[in-house]
Amino acid sequence: MSDQTVALTFLAQLGGPRFIAMTGAYSLTSAPGSLSARLPITGNKLRAGGFRVTLNDHDLYDLVFVGVQKENGITRFADLATATDIYEDQLQETFSALTGLATHL
Repeated sequence: MSDQTVALTFLAQLGGPRFIAMTGAYSLTSAPGSLSARLPITGNKLRAGGFRVTLNDHDLYDLVFVGVQKENGITRFADLATATDIYEDQLQETFSALTGLATHL
């Protein structure tokens, strides 16, 4: 499968166009074995500015949420939350549990 096919498959498993409409995800990017997107911070309990979903060595999914973190007066990008070894049918539920954003009606 091409990188774009993998990313489109991940997007479909997250809910496709409904996922984008419900979460406000934008700037979707495909990379080898992953899909990344930006997220609006408003309504997002993690205040994550983006996320990445990848297929790991166990043929399960990993979700990583990234954002800006301030510590000791230093601002940096950091992983805010990570969920590993997620089954396909748990992607939407895990995404919603971590961000508080609904992925479907």
